[in-house]
Amino acid sequence: MIFPTPIIFMQEPLRPQLHFTAPKGWLNDPNGLVYRNGEYHLFYQHNPFGTQWGNMTWGHAVSKDLLHWRDLPNAIEPDALGTIFSGSAVIDRENTSGLGSKSTPAMVCFYTAAGGTSEASKGQPFTQCLAWSQDGTKFTKLPANPIVGHIADQNRDPKVAWDDEHKKWVMVLYLTADKFAFLGSKNLRKWERLSELQIPNGNECPDFFQLTLGGKKKWVFWTAQGKYMIGTFDGDKFHPETPVIDSHFGNTGYAAQTYSNIPRGRVVQIAWMNNAEFPGCVWNQQMALPNELKLKATAAGPRLAIMPVGEVRSLRKGQVGRHGTNYEVPSGLMDIEGSWRVPKSGSLICNVNGTDIKLDAAKGTLSALDKSASVDLSGGKFNLRIIVDRTSMEIYAQDGLVSMSLFALPRPVAKGAELSSEGQWDGQVKVYELGSVWGPNQRTER
Repeated sequence: MIFPTPIIFMQEPLRPQLHFTAPKGWLNDPNGLVYRNGEYHLFYQHNPFGTQWGNMTWGHAVSKDLLHWRDLPNAIEPDALGTIFSGSAVIDRENTSGLGSKSTPAMVCFYTAAGGTSEASKGQPFTQCLAWSQDGTKFTKLPANPIVGHIADQNRDPKVAWDDEHKKWVMVLYLTADKFAFLGSKNLRKWERLSELQIPNGNECPDFFQLTLGGKKKWVFWTAQGKYMIGTFDGDKFHPETPVIDSHFGNTGYAAQTYSNIPRGRVVQIAWMNNAEFPGCVWNQQMALPNELKLKATAAGPRLAIMPVGEVRSLRKGQVGRHGTNYEVPSGLMDIEGSWRVPKSGSLICNVNGTDIKLDAAKGTLSALDKSASVDLSGGKFNLRIIVDRTSMEIYAQDGLVSMSLFALPRPVAKGAELSSEGQWDGQVKVYELGSVWGPNQRTER
């Protein structure tokens, strides 16, 4: 495909200025999120040859702060086993695989070879494969691939994590319908089936990670739709301690994955903002902002709290002054923070770049663009955070217990925020204009 030539690369009218996009071509699921030697690696499903899905390849970029990205050559490309579908990556610090050393541990990537999705792989099944790198930029596929043969249907999306309690690697794999498999390994190369798990209405792109609550470690099982359960893992089976819980309430958000190997136990997640189209552009689709995940105790039991990473505050250019009920932000890029005492009835509306975000006090609902979420207002307080880019906004309420990601193409209206309300809402709000993550020479056309 011949891509149209942009007017100013990375400054095109629809190009997101806070969110990651491929320089050119299609993008979907984040893959292989891993931290190594001071850099966050972001691999992603990529079509280098067009702006629609196809030719699946692992694109690659790195960042020191999760916001400013440097593009690297594509990491893993299709072969006779198939095109390269989603997966994960780890740093093999103890050299269990023998692919590196303890002084220079290998970055080991796991991906699905999607057999039959290209002419070269015609007749091949979907299998799981391994590639590794000594330097984090050049990758070698394991000659013995696949490391996990075909199990069922289009089994795919291997997520690998270290189970420190049982001293082994664990792979979670999507099988078919709403079924997932757990596999175990001591060396990342040979895997054995452990158990299966069924998540009603959940499928694809599993994630499996640990968080701490009240001094105790819990495992979180996550599916592509943002459905999750919290529980324990006995080395073979996952034991849920909660029902299946929804985390996505907006019109976009899919296939989120967490980073491995981040120091100090921090858990950072990036999602694909699906349901987005960028007409007439050299790229298509975008990633969500990186979020930090924590567990919180609530009256309903433990729940995930999802908030933007603290690094986002570094983009603030300054607090915006208020003119009546209006905050004028010419760029339209904003970070909005507010907190209020909640009356028994009435509504609070924050209009952001022409889109209304409304809290109904009596119903306890937060809504925007025909999407809504229930909000616990029993404590009598409401807090809100909104990060606004050119084509999207990410909404966080009640310290991250409710999150909504929204895709919206720009509207021909004044840029900024306006507050209005019905009832007695006592509180305060601060609006900050944000700077772009793309400097004038930050990325090159490729």
